[in-house]
Order: sequence, then structure tokens, then C-alpha cells
Amino acid sequence: MLAINVSLIVGFGISRLIALSGLTVPTFVSCLIAGILIRNLMPYTVGATVRRIWPRVEDGLALVMDLALGISSPWR
Repeated sequence: MLAINVSLIVGFGISRLIALSGLTVPTFVSCLIAGILIRNLMPYTVGATVRRIWPRVEDGLALVMDLALGISSPWR
């Protein structure tokens, strides 16, 4: 849940930066970009410390991703 909240906060910041440049994109696009960046950089930035405190972090994120894809998928 922390990664989702951080990606929303960073996504809103990215959205404002994009708006300052004169472009208009929906906020969810910038949140998606932030989520992708955070998820791909997470193994390099947090590493062993988070895995020691929260050993099944990968399983939790996989569950959230599966639920999100299952809810939004038109092929149910």
C-alpha cells in the first residue's frame, strides 16, 4: 500500500510539472508513470532492508497487481 500511495503523490507532482510545460494529460497517466518508475526502481533503492522488515513484499505487490488487472480487464 505504501508504494501505491507514494506513486499517487509522485504522480500528482508529475502532473503539475507537465501542466507547467503547457501540456495537458489526465492525472492517472502521470500516476501510472510514477508507479512504473517506483516499481522498477524499488529493488535497487530499498533492497535488503525492506525485505528483512517485510519479507513477502513481492507477493503483496503481485496480489495488488493481479487484483487491479482483474478489475479493469474486459476479458472476464
